[in-house]
Amino acid sequence: MTFKEELFNLLNEDEEFRKELTDKLGISEIYKEIRNLNVRFNEMLDEIRKHTLILREHARIVSEQLKRLEEHDRKFNEILEEIKNIKISQAEMSGRIEALSRTYYSISSTLGDLVEDWLLTKFEEELRREGLNLKEMRRITVDGREIDAILRDDEAVVVEVSSTVKAADVLKIDEEAELISKMLRRNVRKVILGMKADKKAIDLAKGKGVEIKVRFGVPASP
Repeated sequence: MTFKEELFNLLNEDEEFRKELTDKLGISEIYKEIRNLNVRFNEMLDEIRKHTLILREHARIVSEQLKRLEEHDRKFNEILEEIKNIKISQAEMSGRIEALSRTYYSISSTLGDLVEDWLLTKFEEELRREGLNLKEMRRITVDGREIDAILRDDEAVVVEVSSTVKAADVLKIDEEAELISKMLRRNVRKVILGMKADKKAIDLAKGKGVEIKVRFGVPASP
């Protein structure tokens, strides 16, 4: 019997020899790595499924919020139409306009809160992957100004939210970052979250080290 034939016989008949040979050749480790890769791949698929469910829930929330905004807009238009059609005295008109102003302010405030909450929800997971937890954000008063920031041992992160990011927002967060830097004597990261950003804001942000994160990639007209 040749060596080759003897080797094949050992492989076919001797289980202990096969095990020792696979261990020597590292085949066992390869099989183990393949099993580990399969486990990790299945875990990644589970994560993708979870994120898909989260995105669907976010889409549902946004849809509900848009419906509320449409209802606010309809009510506001009805009030304007009523003012046009009803003849009232100057005193009554002044009182009506004042009430309308309060209503408009309330609607604007509600809209701002809805947009801010929506944007924070949209960016929460993205920022968490960058090591930023929005739940750690605190409101700090510096020189009479209230500033939202995340404080860390080695840095502070100033966060601003705006539906459409403009140059004024970039200048504002840059001033706030400078105030915090002087007070805490640490590096300050500047982050603005928005639906979109105009070109002037984007250009200005590059020079001032401000990060602009938007949900819609096309900038608004300046």
